Amino acid sequence: MHSQESGERLVDLLARYARVNADRTFLKGAGISLPRVTDATRHDADVLAASGRPHDVLRRTTHDEAVATLRALGTAWDVRDSASVWVAGLWAWRPALTGVLLARGLPEHESVPYRGPAVCRVCGTKPSPVLAQTEEWFRRRADRR
Repeated sequence: MHSQESGERLVDLLARYARVNADRTFLKGAGISLPRVTDATRHDADVLAASGRPHDVLRRTTHDEAVATLRALGTAWDVRDSASVWVAGLWAWRPALTGVLLARGLPEHESVPYRGPAVCRVCGTKPSPVLAQTEEWFRRRADRR
């Protein structure tokens, strides 16, 4: 986990990622696209990597890992606090209430796919999702879910 980034540093890293992200390459084996570094964006990619935010790091997780993480993170907040930030209109924090409620109300279950290896019928999680870590960080910080 990364330490809290200062506002100015955060804005700089988000801008660097946005520039690197302008050109993307689809990785067929992973089923995901990642930013493609060009000569013009090499320095930005190097700065991102040095800050612990490399543009090309993928993380695979299983259904059970995703549900366990949701439960752990969702129970770290209480319902009253998450409802308060939702009501206050802090857009970046609005998913907190949904996460807390899901974490507390989601039944124990095996992955039950709809049809084929799609998503779980109970929780909507893919069986083995691949996440681009810096892309996820960028989307959360830039409010682009």
